[in-house]
Amino acid sequence: MGTTWVYDVTYGDEVTTFTVEVTGEETWEGVDCYTTATAYSAPPARNAAGTGTAITISGADSWKSKTTLDDVHTLAAITMFGLELSTFIDRTYTGDHFWELSEGKTWSYLEDIVLDPPMQVVPEAVNDAEVVAFESVTVAAGTFDCSKITYTKVEEGGVPITPVLAKTEWWSPDVVGTVKIIDHATFMEEETQELSSYTPGS
Repeated sequence: MGTTWVYDVTYGDEVTTFTVEVTGEETWEGVDCYTTATAYSAPPARNAAGTGTAITISGADSWKSKTTLDDVHTLAAITMFGLELSTFIDRTYTGDHFWELSEGKTWSYLEDIVLDPPMQVVPEAVNDAEVVAFESVTVAAGTFDCSKITYTKVEEGGVPITPVLAKTEWWSPDVVGTVKIIDHATFMEEETQELSSYTPGS
């Protein structure tokens, strides 16, 4: 409890701070999880990829598998079209990966996103993940030996698509999480998160 990661986040000209804190333990759909809450120094303003729809994010809670530290469920509060919405994101994983990452290791996950109220239907997507390298990464929090992982969208709405690089992250056991994340595909511009501090909990 209380473990905290703080990230410096850039998106275009916007610079904000994301603070992620472990808040408890719960079971989600039969998976033992840690719960986390994300707070923002200012509400991040984004434009959705493809449509350009303006989105403002006000908060997010996640349920992370204790076994793999994957996000299996996320609830995000957003504003879109002038309305406050809840976004439910569920991910189902195939393949064993965390804690023993080796170069070339692969796994995948199915991502299902539901909006409430249902302003639009978001098709399910399948993403393939691969450990492509081991790299030393320097950020404000320090220098860390990391596994570099790429996430590539390969299927949408049950139909194979031309692979799209969705996200690259650098994961370190020293902080039990990500040191750097580049989101290539969620928004109109890339979003970069870099760890500025890490505080272990009790």
